[in-house]
Amino acid sequence: MHWRWRKKISTLVVSTVLLSLIPFGGVNASSPLLSLDSPYQSVTPSIFQTLNHSTSPSADVIPNQSSNSVDTGGYSYFYDNSGWLSYSLLPSGDFLNYQYDFNGNISRKIKTSYRAFASSNIAGWEAYKVTDNNPSTVWSSVPRSGELNSEWIALDLGSTKFIGSVSLTPRGTLSFPKDFKLQSSNDAVTWTDIPGQSYSGYTNDGSVHAFSFGSSVIARYVRVLATRLGMDDTGNYYFQLTDFNASISNVAASSNIAGWEAYKVTDNNPNTVWSSVPRSGELNSEWIALDLGSTKFIGSVSLIPRGTLSFPKDFKLQSSNDAVTWTDIPGQSYSGYTNDGSVHAFSFGSSVVARYVRVYATRLGMDDTGNYYFQLTDFNASISNVAASSNIAGWEAYKVTDNNPNTVWSSVPRSGELNSEWIALDLGSTKFIGSVSLIPRGTLSFPKDFKLQSSNDAVTWTDIPGQSYSGYTNDGSVHAFSFGSSVVARYVRVYATRLGMDDTGGYYFQLADFNASISNVAASSNIAGWEAYKVTDNNPNTVWSSVPRSGELNSEWIALDLGSTKFIGSVSLIPRGTLSFPKDFKLQSSNDAVTWTDIPGQSYSGYTNDGSVHAFSFGSSVIARYVRVLATRLGMDDTGGYYFQLVEFQASSK
Repeated sequence: MHWRWRKKISTLVVSTVLLSLIPFGGVNASSPLLSLDSPYQSVTPSIFQTLNHSTSPSADVIPNQSSNSVDTGGYSYFYDNSGWLSYSLLPSGDFLNYQYDFNGNISRKIKTSYRAFASSNIAGWEAYKVTDNNPSTVWSSVPRSGELNSEWIALDLGSTKFIGSVSLTPRGTLSFPKDFKLQSSNDAVTWTDIPGQSYSGYTNDGSVHAFSFGSSVIARYVRVLATRLGMDDTGNYYFQLTDFNASISNVAASSNIAGWEAYKVTDNNPNTVWSSVPRSGELNSEWIALDLGSTKFIGSVSLIPRGTLSFPKDFKLQSSNDAVTWTDIPGQSYSGYTNDGSVHAFSFGSSVVARYVRVYATRLGMDDTGNYYFQLTDFNASISNVAASSNIAGWEAYKVTDNNPNTVWSSVPRSGELNSEWIALDLGSTKFIGSVSLIPRGTLSFPKDFKLQSSNDAVTWTDIPGQSYSGYTNDGSVHAFSFGSSVVARYVRVYATRLGMDDTGGYYFQLADFNASISNVAASSNIAGWEAYKVTDNNPNTVWSSVPRSGELNSEWIALDLGSTKFIGSVSLIPRGTLSFPKDFKLQSSNDAVTWTDIPGQSYSGYTNDGSVHAFSFGSSVIARYVRVLATRLGMDDTGGYYFQLVEFQASSK
């Protein structure tokens, strides 16, 4: 029998626990689980913990924790305050829920789009069942002797979302609450009643119950708090649900009128309009916001009004990365604005790096009835693959990607060289970056001090090893910067801290072109002349090699990007004869090149390399975009050094 060893968290104190787990040596599996004494005590999705490994826990053991927050390689793990692993938040945004048998073993892992958690559960009627899209499964609270008891169930949407409505599918006509309210939260601790969503004496006819919100709710969590329960067919009182869904939108607004909902600003239909509620005076606030889905480089926004009607006189454009804290976009605050009925385009002096953008109006416009509204036909954000710290009109950042040697991006002028400017590329998804090239504006305005950086979110930037330069000389030629080991990232930028001079005596950062060289192969390290791309050149005389190591117990890896998600049935590795092939290694897969999962049955120890092609077939197809070989014990070459070397690396469909 495989045992799951418990790791208690002794350094943290929490006031709440998740109750959907059976404690070690606890109640009989057929018995109802305990519920909270206080119906109003919030249950958080437990303590956030991170584990120092690159894959999700195996079904039999959970690694020990050396600290409360360490690198996870993309997975987030959540525990209750008894040390039980409750669920994982995957890089995809999905949830992996863990269930245990009576002996403390992980018996099931259930993947769901949203995480459900509840005030109480009955074994076999767990909370996750409201998210499994199965009409035959039901969540149930514990039984209550009277209807005047409180129970709740909540959804964790994974990140802040724009929620337009929720739908609840009851267990037929049974056990649906008579009195309840819908609530939202950003931390699962403090809950706010959603306006207009409190119900008393509610009648359940057994159909799906849909609840639309007058204004969008911006939150990560949404829950139903029942204070008067319904009866089942045995005469007991429960709260039971078959499904609980939240409708997510890419648009949110401060208010809506029925038939004039916020989503209409993105339907590309000039005949539909979003409208706020009417106001009796112009000095009222209304807003509308877009969720771009992930961090983007925003160069401008355009607003199409409802003709000359109901466009705000005073407003500002704002951006955010969490839809909670908003920042005014520089130069985008307007007072006494005149609406002539045409499309209003607002270009930003420097690119805005954000996920959310909104228009916040503080002085409304009048419609043809004499009331004050904020109304829009369309709201669009212009997304670019280039962002810069600043621009000059006519010298915009996008020009570094237009492949035109006669166009130039320029920062604003600076009075001295010791100023910072930057320019960044968005590659659209995680890529294997082998090098970048920069084409200067001749010998002018190229930075003397700068560094190359990478990022996966355009918020946190990491210096690329070996790519920091001081006192750099620009001779006017193309500057190519090759990386010793591949950079796995979505974004790459040049961050200048000491600018160059142009021919007028001003200091700028200027570029004609900025290119990133993308490969389908990445490796932990390379030797000049033995680069990673050589494992895909179909040439038996070329070899990739890691850097030399003084001992065999070192890690090196090489990975393939298949371009899109594929069904992978096997991989084959051609070694450099009998030399430098790893003794201990594993095959792994990934969909984002950040979080890697061991392929079942593909971990090897004490492997013998006879110099032939090594083919590894998978029992079932692996569905992934990326596949890699992670070596943890290297082989020796003919000089006595330890390397990982390969002639070819191929992945085949099943």
